[in-house]
Amino acid sequence: MLKLFAGSALIRAAGASSQVLMTLVISRECGLRQAGVVFFGYSLIMIVSTMARAGTELSALRVISQAYEQTDMGSVRSSAHSRLLLVGGTSGVFAVLVILGAPWFGERSVGLDATASLRWAGAAIPAFAVLGLFSEFLKGVQRSWMGLLVQNVATPPALVVVPIVVLSQTSDAATVNAVICGATWAATFATLVYWHRITGGCSAGWLRGARGEVGLLLRDVPTLLVVSATPVIMQWVGAILLGFLTAPTQVAGYSVAARLAIAVSVVHSAASSVVAPRIAIVHGKGDLRALHQVTVQTGLLISGVTWPILVVMGVTAPYLLGIFGAGYGAFDSSLRVLLIGQIVASLIGHSGMVLVMTGKYSDARLNSLIAALSLVGLAFAFIPLAGADGAAFSMSGSVVLGHLTGLLLVRYRVGFWTVPTSRHAIRIAMLRVRPLRSTS
Repeated sequence: MLKLFAGSALIRAAGASSQVLMTLVISRECGLRQAGVVFFGYSLIMIVSTMARAGTELSALRVISQAYEQTDMGSVRSSAHSRLLLVGGTSGVFAVLVILGAPWFGERSVGLDATASLRWAGAAIPAFAVLGLFSEFLKGVQRSWMGLLVQNVATPPALVVVPIVVLSQTSDAATVNAVICGATWAATFATLVYWHRITGGCSAGWLRGARGEVGLLLRDVPTLLVVSATPVIMQWVGAILLGFLTAPTQVAGYSVAARLAIAVSVVHSAASSVVAPRIAIVHGKGDLRALHQVTVQTGLLISGVTWPILVVMGVTAPYLLGIFGAGYGAFDSSLRVLLIGQIVASLIGHSGMVLVMTGKYSDARLNSLIAALSLVGLAFAFIPLAGADGAAFSMSGSVVLGHLTGLLLVRYRVGFWTVPTSRHAIRIAMLRVRPLRSTS
């Protein structure tokens, strides 16, 4: 497990580094205002593509993990096909709506001159949506490292950073979003070919079978959509609201601060990617002790790695932001506020994942709704007053409240705390975890 975690962490770190590098190049090449337009469009892509997946990626990881454990490749393929059919349709509809509505969005937010940029963002939505599905599919068939590569290859430096630098004389928001769109579609097609290669491709009548399963998927959409969309919306909605309520420069400053703060969460994401399928399998075998042990161990490991980094980032905030260009250093207070939320999330941020992998979908939905509603309330109260600082305060406040709620829900619905509550719990967490061993 340690080897898998280390490899996952390295891949996540590479992905986060590429994201920060992309943010750096965009902020320096485009200038403060045009960078704000790019980040506004990118935030729109992330939110809408997640909505288009309708939460099916969460159930995919659980169902495909269990089917693959039983070597039932027919169920693996049918589960994947039904989700691809549903997500392909919904993301296509959303893409058309964004492309046609680009002038309206631009005029009421970052400016009418952002129309072309927003249209390129709309064209990228289906690729981002499907790519997110494939990432979970691959994790479910025990290709965790490849799943992480897919998850982090949507905007690789070789396909995004280099063209932006080459086109530096004409790197406006539309050009940058066009490059992002092309890179993501290229990654999507490459991943589709790889998936068919490892699963045997489509069998006869796959479309008819996939349509039959779509109805079953729709039954869980109201619950899983809330669970899956809430973290993404919380991560990106600050830039969207700033675009509508303030100026593009505030969008740019907040987006850069948020990218830096969230970059450290690669450790959290890597650990969750490794642990999630194991939690589903252990829960299916009724091994509560192993389930408790692995979740506590996960939180301690994430905190031990990330807390020192977060503290150093807080101390050096003005210098870090200054690297991104003139004017960004003024957003150091936004970065520090965002880091507070990350400190809490590193210890207990995997509680929601425990709820999902143990089948407590309703509780996971409640947890997500509490976090999302608190974010909306705080954002509309503080963004008009404090701009980027208000968005950062709203984000951190909702992150803390949401994760504390998840901690309590796991305790009372699953039966244990996901954080150590005694020295004995810490000692137990330090032992080797055997999550695949049944105690029945």
